[in-house]
Amino acid sequence: DDQGRIIGMNMGAVNGSANAPHLVNIARVISLAVPSNTVLHDSQTILSGQKIEHAEADAQFENSWEISPANTFGFIPKQCGVIVARVVSGSDPAQKGLRVGDLVLLCDGLKPRDANEVLEAIMRKRGGDILHLTVRHEDNTEQNVNMQLLAPIE
Repeated sequence: DDQGRIIGMNMGAVNGSANAPHLVNIARVISLAVPSNTVLHDSQTILSGQKIEHAEADAQFENSWEISPANTFGFIPKQCGVIVARVVSGSDPAQKGLRVGDLVLLCDGLKPRDANEVLEAIMRKRGGDILHLTVRHEDNTEQNVNMQLLAPIE
């Protein structure tokens, strides 16, 4: 909407197990969700003949879920954080210690409510900027990872 709240459409879904044994993923959803204020800004940028210069990352993030018993009919999934779903081998974030399965505690100093908030933080930046993450590894150690973002591929 015009308030900048997330709107989007799920593009597909595949079942998968969690990358992090301490968290349960009931499904992985490949989705596109873009805040409407970003869409408005980007469309105005394109119409004015300029290029869009959002940063990209050598890592992907997804929501993680825990499943609680609901009643005799099943379980209730509850979103419980954002995990690192993929890290490009040899990339800047990989070299700085970001790992698949890490739980994102902070993104640029704020606790992300979902993976879209991490994506928004990346999209607000340009190639070469730094995304500041605090993560909890599977061994329960915490680490600050300052990953350099990439310029978009043309």
